[in-house]
Amino acid sequence: MNFIDFINQDFKLRDEKIIRIKRMKTSGNISFLIKTDRNEYILRLSGEGERSRTKEEISAEIELLDFLAEKNFPVPSPIELNSKKVLVTNKGCGFCYKILKGKSIEEFSPEKYFFVGKILGRIHKQIRDFKFSYPRKSWGLKTAQKKFLEIKEEIKNKEELEKNNFAEIFEKEIRKIKFSKKLPKGIIHEDLGKRHVLFNNNEISGIIDWDRSYEGFLILDLGQTIRSWCFDNWEKLNKRKLDLVLEGYNNERKLNLLERFYLKKAVRFAFLERALSFAVKFLNEQKKEDLEFAFRNLELAGEI
Repeated sequence: MNFIDFINQDFKLRDEKIIRIKRMKTSGNISFLIKTDRNEYILRLSGEGERSRTKEEISAEIELLDFLAEKNFPVPSPIELNSKKVLVTNKGCGFCYKILKGKSIEEFSPEKYFFVGKILGRIHKQIRDFKFSYPRKSWGLKTAQKKFLEIKEEIKNKEELEKNNFAEIFEKEIRKIKFSKKLPKGIIHEDLGKRHVLFNNNEISGIIDWDRSYEGFLILDLGQTIRSWCFDNWEKLNKRKLDLVLEGYNNERKLNLLERFYLKKAVRFAFLERALSFAVKFLNEQKKEDLEFAFRNLELAGEI
């Protein structure tokens, strides 16, 4: 039985009739667009390796999404299939949600950078009292350091990575990064890139892909957002864009002095974390673009 037949047979969408099921192109998770006679849905199952998620982790993500929806944030709202929100299949764990209006875009007017900073600040302000009921993976500094040590020899034995001294440079840069335990913590999205923010009629209509969310330093979330939004062509920091993101953020939640001090390190760590992620992806999939992006993120980390 193929997976589309599996969906048709086992996933009942209330009293709606499934018209079409289409596999979506994604970089990690396994996602399907499901069109019924009434609505459109996305069925998202976790992928393999680094993208795999347990039933408990999916439960925690759904718990977070439900909380954010109650606070009127435009996030996916998981629905019940066969009376369950958490889907456990032999293809992975996940959930289904009604598709959000809007789309991700590449070209932005100045106010959109302000809006992105503003909504992140509002999320951080509203979510400070939220706690997961289930364990979640962390993607912070200790995780990156541990992961690097696990695959250090594999990286050094890979000619394409070793010839440009990826392991040596990464280890040197990651050792420079330390964060104070006094930094404010909370639940963070961790990957608020351009493809995870949807716009409709020039307003943010969706914040998607919360599968890497975890409890960590809020400044790390802002660092990843700056990495994604404020560097032109992944080459140079655009000071105007940075100012707009920070202005929007501070409009909702003001950074304290300690956070301001560590902001540059948070951006540097964002590039290092992504450099390692793409190096791992290259080791697994051997794609040239992953290799190039791993080194570009590593170079930018050293320039911050």
